[in-house]
Amino acid sequence: MRIPTLAALAALALLAILLPLGPAFAEVRGVAYELANPKAPRAEWQRKPLANAYVVMTWITVPAPGHATSSCLHAEIARSNDKGEYVVEGPNLLAAGVARASFVAYAPGMDRVDWPFAGRPEALREISLARSAASPDDRLMTMIIYDQAGCSGREMHDPRNLMGAYREALADEAKALEPVTYGGKNMRQSLQARGHPQKPPELRIVPQGNAPRPEASTPR
Repeated sequence: MRIPTLAALAALALLAILLPLGPAFAEVRGVAYELANPKAPRAEWQRKPLANAYVVMTWITVPAPGHATSSCLHAEIARSNDKGEYVVEGPNLLAAGVARASFVAYAPGMDRVDWPFAGRPEALREISLARSAASPDDRLMTMIIYDQAGCSGREMHDPRNLMGAYREALADEAKALEPVTYGGKNMRQSLQARGHPQKPPELRIVPQGNAPRPEASTPR
């Protein structure tokens, strides 16, 4: 088996960047679960499928001698159905071949509990979440990470038009939290503004012909 050279890998990475909108071949399917007993040993977990959990997955190149910096090639959002199942189309084959997949998962009021297993292949197929026990300020910090997930400077691939609902869910949860620090209050305000952007006020244009004319003064 011939091992690709660093130059060949770099060329593949360049093609993946130049062709981010090619056909998707790196499909990922998984199931989101709600965990009832997060403090129990993993073998004793009691789970049930979790609907309406959001999964934001990214494909990022791994730094190597040929390319010292990483590049985010593709980001996509999906949502679980009533059976907890979600599907991510993924990037084109070139991007999937030179990048590593990672993800964040969000459901209102819930945290992931399988972080130690995030690097294993099964972490992409089974996501476990449980009710968050974090303080409002810590929870808002985590939600900011959820809000900023994806590739910086690259548009999120959103084939099911979920980004609006995703940011609205974050904003609604943020509104219900009561942070005590100045930073927490700023994070809550930021999430609310992104989830429920205010529309600019409507401008009413009054035609000049309808404007009232000043009354002429009567000479004395």
